[in-house]
Amino acid sequence: MINPPCGFFFYQYLIIIKTTIPLKDICEKFFGLTKNTVEIKAKAQTLPVPTFKMRGSNRSPELIHVDDLAKFRDVQLEEGRKALVSVNSTAA
Repeated sequence: MINPPCGFFFYQYLIIIKTTIPLKDICEKFFGLTKNTVEIKAKAQTLPVPTFKMRGSNRSPELIHVDDLAKFRDVQLEEGRKALVSVNSTAA
């Protein structure tokens, strides 16, 4: 394991930062929602992906793990492919 110059906990922090994305940065592109709407849905846990905060603070940003976002995108892609096949098979 790499011996980080700033300590083990800082090293863990860097690993977490690289695998998580602030929800506000992707809300419009992936969900078609404004930052305010996505925050409300995240608090109510009504988004199609799990979100979390690193700290219990209200000021802490909602985060999403890149694996969860990738799985969501893959499901959407597969549904789109099935819809395309369905439309093309009924038209023929």
